Amino acid sequence: MFFLLFHFRTNLISHPHNFTLQVKNNGPITATGVKLTDTISNVLTLINGTYYTTTQGVYNSSNGLWDIGNLDNGKSALLRIFARINIGNNGKTITNTTLGLTSDVTDHNLSNNIVTDSFFVNASPDLRIYKTDY
Repeated sequence: MFFLLFHFRTNLISHPHNFTLQVKNNGPITATGVKLTDTISNVLTLINGTYYTTTQGVYNSSNGLWDIGNLDNGKSALLRIFARINIGNNGKTITNTTLGLTSDVTDHNLSNNIVTDSFFVNASPDLRIYKTDY
């Protein structure tokens, strides 16, 4: 098995930042009991309401566990997590490491089961209004 991590970037404070993870079974057999851990950084806050969507399985934000279940040979599962960048993180580089991809079947290639991705938080505009009486 292997997985990829993609970021759809809107790297501004308080703006949505979406993480998309893809787990693919490279075979040659069905992987059973597939699970992945992706803990959200404390510089991010999950968006209230529907904070994730998935094509398969359930994501638990409290422990970062995505329980995918069975994944047939050649098939993929997607998880998208919706979060906002917290105030006070302008100019910082945020790093997210996804690890702990496991299944009930032995995976003989563990080198593609961990991925790290980073993004830079752009400064948000600071708009002000002034009023002068004449």
